[in-house]
Amino acid sequence: MVGDGMGFSFVTAARLAKGGVDGPPLALETLERFGYQRTYSANGVIADSAATASAWACGAKFQNGAPVPPRRRPPAPPSLLDLARESGRAVGLVATSTITHATPAAFGASVPDRACEAEIARQYLVDSKVDLLLGGGLAHFRSATKDPCGGGGADYVRAGEARGLFGRDHGRGAESGRRDREAPRALRRRGDDARPGPPLGLDRADARRDDRGRPGPARAGTNRASS
Repeated sequence: MVGDGMGFSFVTAARLAKGGVDGPPLALETLERFGYQRTYSANGVIADSAATASAWACGAKFQNGAPVPPRRRPPAPPSLLDLARESGRAVGLVATSTITHATPAAFGASVPDRACEAEIARQYLVDSKVDLLLGGGLAHFRSATKDPCGGGGADYVRAGEARGLFGRDHGRGAESGRRDREAPRALRRRGDDARPGPPLGLDRADARRDDRGRPGPARAGTNRASS
């Protein structure tokens, strides 16, 4: 699990919010081993999601802006997803952002620009053959226009090639700034019927309600950390 943009201050804030100043540690703080890492990228002190997720996925430093760029020299090591698939395991990606965001993309795609979300969607299905995808970003799997990498122009949803549960976006409409209340769709591989699925609920402002049925605070983890 990758807490995109999460640092010690976020862990402390979560502990205080949950149990107060004298509250117990969070479950992750009770793990037997901890690791500390410096998150600078190959071309800057401040790293973005593409560089840091690529480092996690492949164990090497990368430049900002491109999840595992294809023309990197030396070539990038295989990702954790690649290694798992090669060992015969089923592989999947889950995100509370768009599933084509730079963070999950680093594990299952290789593009020169994080903006190439339609190409990332294509690579998930055609090249990496990810078994299961859960998250937002439905439009990138049925994009009629080309992205900066030439991806798009295909409707993998209508073709029945996408498998997963998708919302339209990562929970906040890009133009209006309002929460997307359209229920995602359950999508299965070619040959199965695509049918509506239950709301994903991860990014919904009304996912939590108090005892009077009033909307509660937005769920944590829906913000995208990108520089």
